[in-house]
Amino acid sequence: MQYRIEVDNIGEVKIPALLPYGAQTQRALNLYPVDSQKTLGDYALLVTAVLRVKLASARVNREIGEMDPVLSLNVENTCQSILENYQKELFPVHAFHGGGGISVNMNVNEIVANIVNHSYYAQSYGSYSPAHPNDAINMNHSTSDCLQTASHLATIEALDCLMTTIERLIYALEYLMVNHGDSSKLARTCMQDAVTIKFKQFWSGYLASLRMYQMHLKECRHDLQAVNLSGNIIGRNGDCSTAYAERCISVLSEVTGIELRKN
Repeated sequence: MQYRIEVDNIGEVKIPALLPYGAQTQRALNLYPVDSQKTLGDYALLVTAVLRVKLASARVNREIGEMDPVLSLNVENTCQSILENYQKELFPVHAFHGGGGISVNMNVNEIVANIVNHSYYAQSYGSYSPAHPNDAINMNHSTSDCLQTASHLATIEALDCLMTTIERLIYALEYLMVNHGDSSKLARTCMQDAVTIKFKQFWSGYLASLRMYQMHLKECRHDLQAVNLSGNIIGRNGDCSTAYAERCISVLSEVTGIELRKN
């Protein structure tokens, strides 16, 4: 395998030449070996949520005049391309290691930066010009607010799938109650047969539980729609542009199709 050498503030890092991640990702791989465990790439909902935060951020930074318009469009297009052609191999870091999620955020930042520079500016991997992982891809947000916001987005998407499935199950049980509800079955108690019961009585208990779960899940979803993007490193707006803070939630809502609000 061929390698390239990248240099950061800590020193030199040897990285497989043909892979578009960078020094931070490689250091994470060295410090937190994955072995046979799942990688970040195995959690596509989370990675795609992070990419949508990056896409929305590039759009906002263009709108407020803080990122070069052409560069920001290239970042947007690259994020969209990765979303549409998802490759889990691009995200090899350990899914759940220490460090507050920095390696997760930087893995995505480096992938986007390298692909932007290579695809649009004919730069080799590791050049980080004009798209820099920190200065461009991570502009006006940080690991803390990006990853928490992305976790909310990923959970909402999973919840929506779950609620759709529950709705279908409720419909199926209602159908059975109408068409077969008067049939009898044996109820069981203490691990053995007990008295007879109508199927509509039996299924009504499941339906009541499912509807209660529906209500709780809708409440959870509402709570998850509050996100902290622009809270930045320690949860205050002062660490990013005021203009970014004012626009980022509404733009992210447009990108995701989820009605979000400021936490």
